Amino acid sequence: MATEDPPNAVARDRLNTAVARVIRDRRRKREMTREQVYTKAELARATYDRIEKGETLPDVGRLELIAWALDTTAVGIINEAKRSLDETALPGGLAAPPEVLDSREEPSARAARIYGRMIGLE
Repeated sequence: MATEDPPNAVARDRLNTAVARVIRDRRRKREMTREQVYTKAELARATYDRIEKGETLPDVGRLELIAWALDTTAVGIINEAKRSLDETALPGGLAAPPEVLDSREEPSARAARIYGRMIGLE
C-alpha cells in the first residue's frame, strides 16, 4: 500500500519548484550562465544545480549568496516565489503574514524568519 506525502512535504516540493523558477528566471534575465552564478556565489556546481532544478531548497546562507550573485535579495526571491504559488491550494499555508513582511528587523534575519516559516520550521 503506497503512502501519500504528508502535506508539509507537498508544500515543500512546491516551494522548491517556485524558488528554483525565480532563481532560474532571474539568472536568465541577467543573461548569466549557471557557472557565472555559482562561481560568484562561491557554491559548488552540483549544489547550485540541485537548487536551480528544484531538487533541494537552499539554506538561508546559500540563498543569500545566490541572491547576491544575481544582484537581488533573499527576501526578493522568497517574495516572488511566494507570489507565484497558489496559496489557497497549499496545505499548511506557506504565506508569511503581513507583519513579518513589514518588519523593520535586519533583512537577513527577516529572510531567515520568513524562509523558516515557509518551510514549516516555525
